[in-house]
Amino acid sequence: MSKTSANGVVEALNANAEQVLADWIESFESSPLRFPSPVDRPTLTSLVDPAFRALADALSTGLEQAAPGSHRLREAERLFAFVGASLASASVSSRQSSAFDASALGAALRDALCRQTRDAAEERSLQPLCDWLTAVLAESFAAAGRQGERERFHELLEDRVSVVAISPSVAAALAIGDAECGALASALERLVVQVARIGASAVIIDVTSLDGAKMPHNLQALETFLSHSKVGGAVRIAAVGLSSAAALEWGRCATARGVDVELFDSFLQASVWAHGAQSSPDGRGGTAN
Repeated sequence: MSKTSANGVVEALNANAEQVLADWIESFESSPLRFPSPVDRPTLTSLVDPAFRALADALSTGLEQAAPGSHRLREAERLFAFVGASLASASVSSRQSSAFDASALGAALRDALCRQTRDAAEERSLQPLCDWLTAVLAESFAAAGRQGERERFHELLEDRVSVVAISPSVAAALAIGDAECGALASALERLVVQVARIGASAVIIDVTSLDGAKMPHNLQALETFLSHSKVGGAVRIAAVGLSSAAALEWGRCATARGVDVELFDSFLQASVWAHGAQSSPDGRGGTAN
């Protein structure tokens, strides 16, 4: 590939962006940073093309106008972040993409652009931009991977949260998860089914291992549960492990529906109450409302 004259990168992108894009893809495929494997060129080209065109547009008036973090580069940065995130969930070769692929993609872009520079000075001026876009690719890849793992973990918790009949008359849900998890909603939905199945007269909701019991999505799940015809006014309800702040919010939900929710510090105390005792000997001995 021949060198261009002054401002070689800008001139090459303005005159023959398609060839530079193809050179980028080829450089990625042969990059020593990634594990050797055939590249699905049409898929990769389709993925990076919008980001590449946004970069070409940002550089159309010169390198100086497209410094990392600048307004002119913003759209390209956004699209490069999308490329990095997409690599975390989509494969562009015969195996699942890794952080090495994200790094290789940034390095390959640098190589493809540097081949268009006029001299060493222009190549040096291009280096900070290439380093920045490589960092954007790597960070967005990592962030998407973390988010994907978090979502899969939440799905696992929601699918496997324990909802059991601890006796013929008492059903219980033991919710576990972090503040963003929808495990409580899943648990309460299944608890309604359990109540109907065994004809329970009392339920225990244990949130000791659930962070964020007073988060809006968890309060909405509680409201839905208390509003169900099989629950509100039909069964006695005990809650275990609520913080003081969460107990206040749960009390407001219960009061709005004319329901009493008894508060306990341990599952054993709640179980004694649910099986006929009017209050626990060592618990809080109160209601959430």
